[in-house]
Amino acid sequence: MGPVISPESKLRIKNLVKGSIKEGAKLILDGTDYVHPDFPNGNFLKPSIIDHVTPDMKCYTEEIFGPVLCIMRADNLEQAL
Repeated sequence: MGPVISPESKLRIKNLVKGSIKEGAKLILDGTDYVHPDFPNGNFLKPSIIDHVTPDMKCYTEEIFGPVLCIMRADNLEQAL
């Protein structure tokens, strides 16, 4: 997986992932603290998975542009649509 575009982008993605926990989501996989051994100052992130995301969370309302999967839950098919 390649790096994100800039240090600012990396920080923004990291803040969105970490902020989702404060908003009530569950972090299943956290790749935001990854440091590439050959490029310690690079803009690399490993994949992150955020579960129990709701439409009012910032990780849902803002485009992340990084290796992050947001999972939303639905009680039935009609609710999911």
